[in-house]
Amino acid sequence: MVERGGLENLSKVLTHWFYYLF
Repeated sequence: MVERGGLENLSKVLTHWFYYLF
């Protein structure tokens, strides 16, 4: 999964995962 907005996507995904985990 490598796109132009990969960093932004990763940031959003990480935030979502954090909210989901905690």
